[in-house]
Amino acid sequence: LQITDYRTLRQTAESITALMPIDDAISSKVRAQYEVFPYPRWKVIAPEAILRDWQMTPRYAEIERKLRGKKNRILVAGCGTGREAVAYATLFPNAEILAVDLSRASLAYATIKAAEMEIKNVTFRQADILRLGMLDQQFDYIASTGVLHHMHDPAQGWRVLLGLLKPDGFMSLGFYSKIARSAVLKAQGIVKQHNYASDAEGMRAFRKKAPEILGMPCIDNLARFSDYFNMSMYRDLLFHVQEHNYDLLEINSMIKDLGLEFFGFYIDAAALNEYSKANSNDPARTNLENWHQFELKHPDIFKFMYNFWCQRPR
Repeated sequence: LQITDYRTLRQTAESITALMPIDDAISSKVRAQYEVFPYPRWKVIAPEAILRDWQMTPRYAEIERKLRGKKNRILVAGCGTGREAVAYATLFPNAEILAVDLSRASLAYATIKAAEMEIKNVTFRQADILRLGMLDQQFDYIASTGVLHHMHDPAQGWRVLLGLLKPDGFMSLGFYSKIARSAVLKAQGIVKQHNYASDAEGMRAFRKKAPEILGMPCIDNLARFSDYFNMSMYRDLLFHVQEHNYDLLEINSMIKDLGLEFFGFYIDAAALNEYSKANSNDPARTNLENWHQFELKHPDIFKFMYNFWCQRPR
């Protein structure tokens, strides 16, 4: 399977259409990483599970409900190996979805998985977010989860995407939390300090020494990330060539600078209820200064990312 899957991936990668050349220095480095280690590796996603999770997650269905049954245009900017794009295609079968990424290997993985699931309404293309403005198109919905924070200037990439959004459209975004990822940041600092290579040999060497260097409390924290147990994901977690981490005050500042309105987090009901109990003065649950204080008391609440929606003020 490793041999045949690898061959199929490389053959499919050669057929991916590029919308534009990728010549930005940081974009080229990020692309090179994902050409070797497409991320994330996923095997199957059940359509009924996608729909169930969508219906049960607070605000998720509420905000995205208007996309159902309509011929909307959706952009997945930085689709990686296609899991998010496939989920949107399943939820919104009438939509026309463009999914772009820097890495041909990742796009090939996405193409193969979409074909396996008989997804027909997604087009995968190679492109750099920084140059998407040349498309001269607008979208009803733009999703970019875990992507902008890998750019040299995330705010610049965000502005490009905003220029592609229709006046009444929504954006779904995801950024890393520096509070939730304190153990990750500690490990990344040691990796850079000791110049561990980001190839398989370098990662194994660091992993062997990590308990001694980092201490077991830090290792225990890292082991709560599923990425810790897969080579390509381990590299994305600790050896990424370009990464920014934020707190919610910084996110709030960027949202205001871009003239956007924060609409809420994609987060489980238990966390929302806990926040509401502590912040009865914020019934809409959209005050990011309050959320920042709440995260300081509950540092694991955004362990994977700040996932949220925003829109231009009406």
